[in-house]
Amino acid sequence: MPAKGQRKPMDYRLCNRSEVMPSGCIEWRGVVTRKGYGVLKVGTTGRTQAHRAAWELNFGPIPAGLCVLHKCDNPLCFNPRHLFLGTKGDNNRDCRNKGRNRNQYHPIKGSGDCPHGV
Repeated sequence: MPAKGQRKPMDYRLCNRSEVMPSGCIEWRGVVTRKGYGVLKVGTTGRTQAHRAAWELNFGPIPAGLCVLHKCDNPLCFNPRHLFLGTKGDNNRDCRNKGRNRNQYHPIKGSGDCPHGV
């Protein structure tokens, strides 16, 4: 464990701010962005999203130009089995195919229709 005042390892922080859901999603239970993604501090001034941190811990660096997308369509989820890499175009297509865009209501944000029970 790090000395007092030092940040704990990323895997420790992810594990201790999570809840496993019946759907298999591992949901972040810490600070969340306005769009519903988990956020962690990195270094002294940086931040990263929980799903991106989980990807890097499990699979290594995210190649330049790629995004980490959710198969489960749950922005709180950081289960590596629910994540995949894609381009911004892939992300836009995935969003459109799932009926989720800025002109549509996102079911994760409270309609009660979420297939993951959120």
